[in-house]
Formats: sequence, C-alpha cells, structure tokens
Amino acid sequence: MLSLVILLASISLTEAFTTQSYGVEGKIHCDNRPASGVIVHLVDQDTFSADDIMADGETGSEGSFRLSGHTSELGTINPELHVYHRCGDPKSREKDCPAVYKIELPRQLVTKGEVPKNVYHVDTVNLRYDSKATRYCLD
Repeated sequence: MLSLVILLASISLTEAFTTQSYGVEGKIHCDNRPASGVIVHLVDQDTFSADDIMADGETGSEGSFRLSGHTSELGTINPELHVYHRCGDPKSREKDCPAVYKIELPRQLVTKGEVPKNVYHVDTVNLRYDSKATRYCLD
C-alpha cells in the first residue's frame, strides 16, 4: 500500500512540472557600436536552486542575437537575459572576469511546450563598464 501511495505522489509531482519555453532577440552595443562575440544566456532565474540556462550564444558581427530555449519548472519560469561583457573595462586583459548585465524579461510571453510561440524584442542594449557590476571570474 505504501508503495502505491509513493508511486501516485511521484506521478502527481511529475505532472506538476511543466515544460515552458521563451524566445528573445536584440542587439548589443558597446559605446554605441555593435559588439560582436559577446556571450548571452537565456536563463530561468530560480530562487531556491541553481538557475537554469535555457539557451546560450554569442552576438554576431552587427551585435545581434536570437535565443530560444525551454526548461521544466514547477510554476511559471522567471526568464532573464544575461550578457557577459568587457565593454570599456580597463582591466579586461588582466583577468578573465567579465561583467554580467542582467535583464528581466516579461513573463507574459512564456509559452507552454518546448517551442516558444512569441519572441521578445529587446531594445538595443548599450553596455559600458560599471565597477559595481557582478563579475564572474574563471580562475
């Protein structure tokens, strides 16, 4: 009997997690010029566990990017765009510690399923080094 209860609870919990997707596109500039080769991540920001990277990529020669991805989550995902950059950073050659610029994305465009039905268009983001920015060092 206990095995049956555990099995039913497991099935219910599995069904509570839903696959959700998101799409985002835009342009990244540094000092008002297109920034190519900038790393971008589409992330599901989680409060009590590690964030889920749903998609990653780099900006093209004109600073443009397009990402889409999916993850399974209990409740609605919290999509964010993370931009890892060295724009205007005088110490960028000394250490591999890019700054990260985070943009919260509207939850209204979250789609159930693995393929997003909508793509959020981020206005052109103009980056500039900020000494208070979060840094991720790869030492």
